[in-house]
Amino acid sequence: MTRLFDAPLSEGRPPVSEMPEYTQQVAAWPGWVWWHGVNGQLYARRKLTSPPKVVRAHNFTVLLERIRAAEKRD
Repeated sequence: MTRLFDAPLSEGRPPVSEMPEYTQQVAAWPGWVWWHGVNGQLYARRKLTSPPKVVRAHNFTVLLERIRAAEKRD
């Protein structure tokens, strides 16, 4: 299932300028997608990584910090 912000622009994905601010911030990290999990937990993963690169947090600020940290490890 493709969610709205995961879809390519040709499939109806809105331009980044029209996305909510937090989605714009994740869009600044190419290849990363995010979603809400159980109990408000936020998850993000980088597509096409092996082993899978996944981070999680209880708020968006921490999620972005963990994405940055995961990118620096590479």
